[in-house]
Amino acid sequence: ANPYHPKLSFEVNVTGTQNLIQAAKKNHTKLLIHISSQATKIEQKGVYAQTKIQSDEIVKKSGIPYVILKPSLVYGEGERGLFSKIRKLAQALPVIPVFGDGSQTVSPIYIDDFAKIICLIIDRADFKNQVIDVGSEKPITYNQLYRGILATDNNQSTSLLHIPVSVGLILAWVLKILPHPPIYRDNILGSTQPTFCQPKPLLNQLKFKPLSFSQGMSLLKGENKVRVAVIGLGKMGTLHLSILSVFADVKIVALIDTNPQLFKTVKSMGIEGNYYANLETALEHEKIEAVYILTPTFTHFKILKTALAHQLQVFLEKPAFLNLEQLNEAKKLRSTCVIHIGYTLLYSRIYQEVKKIISQKTYGKVLGFNGKFEHGEVFGPKKGWMFNKNLSGGGVLMNPGPHFFSLLQFFFGQPNQVNGKIVCRFVPGLDDEAKLELDYIKYRGAINLSWSVKKALLPLNYFEIQLEKALLITDGQTITIKLKTGKVKKIQVQDLIDQTPVFDINPQANGRAYYLENRAFIDAIKRKTYTAPNTLDFALKSEATIFEAYKKCQN
Repeated sequence: ANPYHPKLSFEVNVTGTQNLIQAAKKNHTKLLIHISSQATKIEQKGVYAQTKIQSDEIVKKSGIPYVILKPSLVYGEGERGLFSKIRKLAQALPVIPVFGDGSQTVSPIYIDDFAKIICLIIDRADFKNQVIDVGSEKPITYNQLYRGILATDNNQSTSLLHIPVSVGLILAWVLKILPHPPIYRDNILGSTQPTFCQPKPLLNQLKFKPLSFSQGMSLLKGENKVRVAVIGLGKMGTLHLSILSVFADVKIVALIDTNPQLFKTVKSMGIEGNYYANLETALEHEKIEAVYILTPTFTHFKILKTALAHQLQVFLEKPAFLNLEQLNEAKKLRSTCVIHIGYTLLYSRIYQEVKKIISQKTYGKVLGFNGKFEHGEVFGPKKGWMFNKNLSGGGVLMNPGPHFFSLLQFFFGQPNQVNGKIVCRFVPGLDDEAKLELDYIKYRGAINLSWSVKKALLPLNYFEIQLEKALLITDGQTITIKLKTGKVKKIQVQDLIDQTPVFDINPQANGRAYYLENRAFIDAIKRKTYTAPNTLDFALKSEATIFEAYKKCQN
């Protein structure tokens, strides 16, 4: 909606609704949930209220089943809207202007609760062709609203300045010459006239209890949120921050990197959090509950130990360990903290389905397997820490091999023996190819890994798994099952039911799995008993296979 501009408000709220109705009719829309406003109910109306009334009437006369929701003030995170404007004024001014005596009431609804109410209404036939108020159970005055905002933002020294309505309207008329006035006539009219909002009938019918205003403001203040610090603001840091920033139960409090220029880049994305050069300094100034360690491999273990010493929950990028010595030392760590390692592929729908087929013995027991990892990345000496064995721990087996080895551990467990050959083609001591045989006592597996495959533009994690009744083939995008009867079955990603709504930041680069990986970490912190596949114990077993390969197979 466009709230206040005399021309744009009409074009968007009225003409835009007409266009939407035409598209809805063309596409045989079964239900239209229209978000209106309590402003339509006040006696003296501004531009916004007038255009929203017209919009409501267009919906009512459309012939399409509708539900018109008239929310009271919607509040929460975000940069737009009346609530955000009030918060910004409270932060910028020594006083908050309150028009009238501030006794007019409002029923503020937290944005997540409003979204849940919309979802509940979608499948309810008993709400068709109704106009319904939406708000909190108990109304509050505008004075209470403003004081609640001040308390949340720790602006207790800021006071309320009550301005007569007539003076406010004159002030709004004067300020309208500005491109973005701090107040509009509509703001004054809407906050000083009764709307007689009645949200209880809807809440009772849905059996839904929304947050009180004080509870919602506690969420905004960061109470009940997991307070997260992110160390490493490069590619992986940016990816995880983009996902974490959409979690309502996460507050990003610290952005940590030795390069302050990266902080500027991240802040330009709208990510919150203060900058620090290291974790120790951040801990002196911030209350941190969890930390993401997204730095180069050679820094992981030291930061991990620092984090655990301060009882922080830890998400650690793969590989967790630089060498066997670190892995053995990690076995002695004693901590009740949640520790997850960044094995993103474990959250892939396709690979989870493969795991399910193996675990449930859908086509019988495993008889053996072949697997390969291919990527076209290294065709000669390269610069950077990843291509320095002392800093990365190795070549293809260590970067990006841990993803492949995490799938091996996920599907088959830890092998009894590892044999084979590792080839260092371009840099002495840095593995570019590996051909390994894995002995699981009851069956064997053969795997090839190479990051020097021409035309392999995207990483490939491929498996052929011999089962008693079928051959299962997967490349991470599809599953092909060749039954011994001759029948072939294919499973695509879209065939698998997605129970969890996700923010898929990059569908071509496993974005859904990154979201679920982050969600699992935050849920594990909050629920304490939540189990996930990518734990520290899992990492110890998965990466032990890599170090065993280096020990047994390197020339």
